Amino acid sequence: MTPTDISHPIHEIPIELLLKIFSCCVPVKYNSISQRRPVMLPSHVCQRWRAIALSTPSLWSYILVTADSMWDPYPYSKLECTRTWLARSEHCPLSIQLRGNPGSSIDATMIIEDALQLLLLHSARWHHFSIEQTQIYALKVPKDGWPLLESLELKYFETGTAAQPSDAFFTAPRLRRLTLNNCRPSLIKIPWNQLTHCEAIAPLWNEAADILRLSPNLESLEVRYIEIRSIPVLEGPRTFQHPCLLTLKVNGRDSGAIRRLLDQISLPFLRELSCPHLDTALISLLSRSACNLVSLQITGPFKFEESFSDLLRTIPSLRDLSISINPSGWVELAEALTLTPDNQLVSGLRSLELRCTAGSEPAHPAHQCASLFAAALQSRWAPELATDGLRFMELRSNFASEAFRKALLSDLNTLVESPNSAHKLPRSSPKRQTVLEQTIRTYGRFDVILDGRRFYSL
Repeated sequence: MTPTDISHPIHEIPIELLLKIFSCCVPVKYNSISQRRPVMLPSHVCQRWRAIALSTPSLWSYILVTADSMWDPYPYSKLECTRTWLARSEHCPLSIQLRGNPGSSIDATMIIEDALQLLLLHSARWHHFSIEQTQIYALKVPKDGWPLLESLELKYFETGTAAQPSDAFFTAPRLRRLTLNNCRPSLIKIPWNQLTHCEAIAPLWNEAADILRLSPNLESLEVRYIEIRSIPVLEGPRTFQHPCLLTLKVNGRDSGAIRRLLDQISLPFLRELSCPHLDTALISLLSRSACNLVSLQITGPFKFEESFSDLLRTIPSLRDLSISINPSGWVELAEALTLTPDNQLVSGLRSLELRCTAGSEPAHPAHQCASLFAAALQSRWAPELATDGLRFMELRSNFASEAFRKALLSDLNTLVESPNSAHKLPRSSPKRQTVLEQTIRTYGRFDVILDGRRFYSL
């Protein structure tokens, strides 16, 4: 009997199951050439697997061409690889990434342009396209445009010496997602009114607001200000209302640009917001928008010189809150979050994430701060006060004092029972009956995560 005659259970795996396993090897997005290896591995196991892999077009529909390594001895072999993957992908929609560095020792621009010429023969199949190149003269608009293109990413895009903006992507009836990385919106003509999602990295001055004005159907906007820029003297911002935006995420060090953006917009349908805390700009935006905000993330330390309660009053519909605080803000935070018959701020809060930042020392003793905060949690388990009980709390206390952390853990141990705790409350304890069991019975679940480690899961 030869080895090939020996049956092994692995050879009995149905083709459908193998295809499902192979599809898990395909990354959502390539960050390097090495990430192609998992896609190729199934074709190197045995003849059966190789035949199945090579006859599965979807495995070969993610194409990455790079020309950014000055030590690459065989740059043009990438074109042959691209031809092979195009052939194997057959009629599948294509996700394409092109990366080039004109400053390297190889002629990166020529390689990218040659790859473009090859890929343009399959332009009708482009589904996602990402290019990292300063000038792409070789990109000729196909006769029928880009019929399947849904996602476009442009990085360091320039139009060269042309006086008019590039209209290379204007005919894209399915385009919905756009990422601009160090790319000026004024340099491209696209069907802005079709966009539903946009990401702007390193925009200038009013470009983020301009994107909102150009895109009336935009549902999600993410803005990242990479560096602090001097803002030219401009007219005072004119507030305009966007009719559709549901999600806004803004971050970066340029507080002036972020404040100017928030001062210009009104978002009545906003549901999710992530941004730094900037004086009164945040409260003004929420008051002006009068939106039913569900999720709020404040990425920079909240400045408790202003009232935290005033912020919560503008968003009574809030369900999920994530905030960074200085140690000096614990008392005001706890008081604002404590539900009473007279204080019903964000009574439907379900999730609370707190990050302690470095800064001033607490103005009150650690045990007092911890006790107030534990009382705030307990109040949000009371059905007669909370419309929807708190179900998740995460505390990252890296910069909190050791005394505060110990006091808080001690107070939490008196509220809930942990399987790992040596201080379990008796099962017949009235406090346990009224706090723990009533909470679980009413709201189904309560999780506590401290410094990245699950402390309670009830």
